[in-house]
Amino acid sequence: MTTVRVIGCGNPDAGDDAAGVAAVERARTRAGADRLLFVSHADVVRTILAHYLQLDLKTVRQLRIDHASLTALEINGTLADLLFLNYTTDPGSLS
Repeated sequence: MTTVRVIGCGNPDAGDDAAGVAAVERARTRAGADRLLFVSHADVVRTILAHYLQLDLKTVRQLRIDHASLTALEINGTLADLLFLNYTTDPGSLS
């Protein structure tokens, strides 16, 4: 059985780009879950992506991340694989 926990990452307006990465690290240490779901603003998602994919934050800030979209990383130690970015469903497929 897979355990999923939802953890808020905060607001980028607080001015601390490292807060999202710190939240991920705390959750990975404490959660005891196979999978974690973070709900956050796009800039926090970009910061997390830049950190784990070892990309320049200035470049990552150009990535489009829509409202209510999903982005997934598989984190292995300090590195990660990007599984999908800015995934949204086609509203027409819901009918």
